[in-house]
Amino acid sequence: MNTAPLRLFWWCPSRHLPALRAEIKGSARAWCHLRAQSGRWLKNFGDELSPIVLQHLTGREVVWAPPRRADAIGIGSIIEYFHKHRGSDALVFGSGLRGSVEGTGRGLNRSLGPIVGLRGPLSKEQLGVEPCFLGDPGVLVGDVYGAHRTVRKVLNGQVILIPHFRAWQSKQDRLHISSVENLGVRIVSPASSPEVVLGEIRAAQLVLTSSLHGLICAHAMGVPTQFFSMARDVANSEPTFKFDDYLATIHAGWKLGNLSTDFNEFKRTPQLVFDRAVEYGGIALERTEFMREEIKSSVNGNL
Repeated sequence: MNTAPLRLFWWCPSRHLPALRAEIKGSARAWCHLRAQSGRWLKNFGDELSPIVLQHLTGREVVWAPPRRADAIGIGSIIEYFHKHRGSDALVFGSGLRGSVEGTGRGLNRSLGPIVGLRGPLSKEQLGVEPCFLGDPGVLVGDVYGAHRTVRKVLNGQVILIPHFRAWQSKQDRLHISSVENLGVRIVSPASSPEVVLGEIRAAQLVLTSSLHGLICAHAMGVPTQFFSMARDVANSEPTFKFDDYLATIHAGWKLGNLSTDFNEFKRTPQLVFDRAVEYGGIALERTEFMREEIKSSVNGNL
């Protein structure tokens, strides 16, 4: 068995100059606010799940590598970025697209190596491939951080909100976050470390989130979760493609709504929210065993 370090690319602006330039140009204000809260600069917990999951599954050291030197890519909407920055021949285990690639997907997939898994059916359709599994490997973090074995129903704990990091870019969205906090919701920074965010999720009664990996990690940890699109500033909203892609794997829909209004509705009828959240979380947890084995065998067999 190969014991050499696995060279993995994941989105990390502090390590890759093109991403750093883009974030300074487009989201500098957000990162300044997030650094003040979390003490961390240009890091997003969702992207950092990729090396954690891969190292846990393979038992091998995992190191960051730029696209041109990477052996593998995993968690995140990073396929277009990987291709743009001359990545090639990397094993793909659960990555996804950010949006439609307008008929160029079949050419784009030729820059990839073995495609073991993709995040969902929309990425699969755009790329024109047949991966071994569909789903986001973020659901495997429960193996690492002690998930609840079934999705639990607890009606007397803390409700937390994990916004997408770009929500801190505009004053309008920051005020929105503060208004939700005033309703008694605990705000969890997506720039915090995975250990901190997953600890908050595991202890929560309910996770409200506009971050895709906030949703996925709540599924992984067996905690009821409700997705909200909360950006009031349209310029800072995330593409819906990636959410539709993942949620299609568990046959779940999502809604746009006013977070303050919907939270008040939750307080009036909590059981309705819990029942829906528990159903979707249970479906996500059912998919983990096959995904776990496919990633382990494919990485060990190819790398």
